[in-house]
Amino acid sequence: MKRSAVYFCVLFTALGFFSFSHAQMSDTERNNWLLGVIFKLETMKEKAAAEILKYENEIAKCDSRISSSEKILKLARQAANTQAEAVAGEAMSKAQAARMLNRKNKISAELNKKRAENALAYIKTGGKNVEATLEQVEFENEHSEWKRRQNQLIDQRLAEPNRTAGAICRSLKSNVPPLPGKNFKDLQPGDVVLLAGNSGGSKLVAAADSDLTSGANVSITSHTVIYLKEVNGKKLFLDNQPFQGPRIITEDEFLKVYGNRGAEVARLAEPLNAEEGKRLFSEAVKMAQENRKEVAKNWFGTPLLGTNYGAWGKDDVVCSEADWVLINNAGRKIPQTADQTKADSGVHFSPADYVNSPYFIVTPLGIPK
Repeated sequence: MKRSAVYFCVLFTALGFFSFSHAQMSDTERNNWLLGVIFKLETMKEKAAAEILKYENEIAKCDSRISSSEKILKLARQAANTQAEAVAGEAMSKAQAARMLNRKNKISAELNKKRAENALAYIKTGGKNVEATLEQVEFENEHSEWKRRQNQLIDQRLAEPNRTAGAICRSLKSNVPPLPGKNFKDLQPGDVVLLAGNSGGSKLVAAADSDLTSGANVSITSHTVIYLKEVNGKKLFLDNQPFQGPRIITEDEFLKVYGNRGAEVARLAEPLNAEEGKRLFSEAVKMAQENRKEVAKNWFGTPLLGTNYGAWGKDDVVCSEADWVLINNAGRKIPQTADQTKADSGVHFSPADYVNSPYFIVTPLGIPK
């Protein structure tokens, strides 16, 4: 049993080496939209700079009030004027509290300015992942406005009819239920894309995963990617690969890297509700941020150990686990794998578990070529 666990774990970690691609996403954004993004980030930077100056002025005023209050307080004590002492003491306390708040706000504004500057530098030097970069800066710098837009998107989604519910219901009532497939354009937040192996090694990983999974359904999946949402007509996914760890990618990168592979989609039997959809994306952003911190600590590019990808580390997860964790953090309680061999090896939810889980409906996925 122990040998099987180690064998599976090594194969599963090796998955990334077989499927990993160094292909870069091509820039398909129109020039006028890209200029709009740059203008928005420049505006963010200028707004943050103005706020920094405002808070510095407020801090200087607070320092002046504190200094004046200290002088009055000293004179009041010398004159044994308790009333003046109380008034000066209260004024000094208020000025100190205001100074602390303005210092905190200044630090926040400086972080906002730095994020905008970093995003501008990334885009101006030819960065390709523009949509995800802008989305993350808006999430961090303008969270209230970002949240308002998410609520609008969720309201729009809830207003749309569930076009597959009737077909699924009819198929379940038939003798041989052929579940309806799903088109790429119809992906919903929380859908997990199951990608077939595209090499001998990745197919071996899928076969080993199926062998170690209880359940009658055979899986040919060697990698998974979870769909998050759509921004400016571009779909965003969370991908988790060796050397990179969990990160948010756009549909352009998804199609370039995975467009030629066979695919299925694991849909939650009960789709995410509005609040769960918001939490899903927020948790994906947090996961990507934590991974970036790990990457920043490893400037010399330690393979696997420099990211949050893997089966053994305290905070490390393989691709299918990352998707499972996000869905659970969004509010669902999907149990971990029932197969002890996989759990003992550090993989708590594998691609084959999606195929055999009662919480998911797996159907073919049409990916545009």
